[in-house]
Amino acid sequence: MKTLIAATVASALLLASSATLAGSPPAEPEVVPILTDLGMLGMAMALAGFALRFITRRAGKS
Repeated sequence: MKTLIAATVASALLLASSATLAGSPPAEPEVVPILTDLGMLGMAMALAGFALRFITRRAGKS
């Protein structure tokens, strides 16, 4: 569970940093889409992890 929370926080930080870089003129313009993609991928993976954990707990109670 701690790993999932850490992944979610790291993904949120990636998205926040990409939004910050998007607001200011970055030295490398291609960095912002990469950070955004990594943040979105991390959020999707964390969401899938939470869903899988929820499903496996429900299956164990039946």
